[in-house]
Amino acid sequence: MTTTRRQKIKRAFSSISEDEKREIKTSTSKWETRKAKKEALHESLKKSSHSYKTLHFIQKYVDGWHIDAIIGFAFPGIGDILGILFAIPSVYISSLKIKSFPLTLAIIYNSLADCVIGMLPFYIGDIFDIFIKSNRKNFELIMGYIEDDKKIISEINRKAIFMGIMVVIMCALIYLMFLVVKWQLELLATFWQWFFGLF
Repeated sequence: MTTTRRQKIKRAFSSISEDEKREIKTSTSKWETRKAKKEALHESLKKSSHSYKTLHFIQKYVDGWHIDAIIGFAFPGIGDILGILFAIPSVYISSLKIKSFPLTLAIIYNSLADCVIGMLPFYIGDIFDIFIKSNRKNFELIMGYIEDDKKIISEINRKAIFMGIMVVIMCALIYLMFLVVKWQLELLATFWQWFFGLF
């Protein structure tokens, strides 16, 4: 910074009242404290949290290799149940480490929406499941909170009530989809009985 620029800043700062100076110092101090807390949380999660390591593994390999979709092809409905279980580390971090209710609702919504789509009958859901990466989305939301990404935080806070309503709707849809999957398995069992009855 040049001397002239320093002098201009000094003159501008000297023209501000004492109350305004105190307010600037307080807000700067609050911002620095908040930033330090976020950095400490991020470091502690990365170094010592098994949940964070599990979450990182899940988003990288489960979503990267489409494991729940592959299991869903072989055993309808099982891959979707696993998809919900894979969301547990995300829910744990958002609710107990970050302590954000709106973030937890968003993570639950993403996981339930993935489950509902994955449960669509006749393997349609498993095909869609390849493109839906709810674990990766959840990881990005958590990282957005840890890194104090204002855009992600304000978006999630703004949609909190909507997410809460959608979680209830998704639970009802999952129940209906379980009935559909049950019917699908019964249909498959009937087909195999008929097929083996031919011989």
